[in-house]
Amino acid sequence: MLANPYQLYYAHIHVGEILGPSLEHLNTEDLTGFGTFRQLITRGGDPLTNRLIDFIEMSIEVHRISQTPEGANIDFAEEFEKFRDIVYSNLWHRRAPSTDQSTPIKNSPVFFPEDNYMSWSEDT
Repeated sequence: MLANPYQLYYAHIHVGEILGPSLEHLNTEDLTGFGTFRQLITRGGDPLTNRLIDFIEMSIEVHRISQTPEGANIDFAEEFEKFRDIVYSNLWHRRAPSTDQSTPIKNSPVFFPEDNYMSWSEDT
């Protein structure tokens, strides 16, 4: 695990940290990242922060349900469509340790229930 993890941002909001990240070329068009997510934002008076938390919770829940027999045949696109403003905003980005340079994330990261796992894609 990195002593200085990647930092996950949505616009100016420091959403969390990505621990133990790895990046892999899964095809020639993008770079896919994986890591353990540690959320830093909390619910409060800011509507955008609360919406980001709702999105993260929805992503985790959708992936949890999809692993059950009941969820195997459900199309969850409608759930993500409710967060279209978050998913397609082009405001997600990550910062590598020890740098101020940001790397844009395509669409949005995806969050999973297993071990706070997350994944994201970047343009190459």
